[in-house]
Amino acid sequence: MKIFRFSLILFLTIIISSVLCSFYIRDNLSFYNIYLKNIESIDKNIEMAKKEYALLKSDFYTKKDMLQRFINKEHINEIEKNILLIENAIINNELTECQNLSIETQCLITQIIDYTTAID
Repeated sequence: MKIFRFSLILFLTIIISSVLCSFYIRDNLSFYNIYLKNIESIDKNIEMAKKEYALLKSDFYTKKDMLQRFINKEHINEIEKNILLIENAIINNELTECQNLSIETQCLITQIIDYTTAID
């Protein structure tokens, strides 16, 4: 009987932790999509794009290690590459390129969310 209880507790712990991890991943990736949508919607004001980018970059790099535990490392590297490309576009005052890259990154994040949801 003790083995059954232990198995049941272990099973429930695994299920609950899986659900919590899934919520954590979706929540963080949704915040990145919000930052990117804000960058995309900015018209002719590169300073606002710089502020939104600074928020996105700081949030991403503080949570990068945690996300690598749950998301494929290649996906994290692609997001990081796109973030650095957005930074380059902002530095060069190319707002349209910045907006295009933010749309591309949003699509990538949406694919990652769909992929992790399919696994769950």
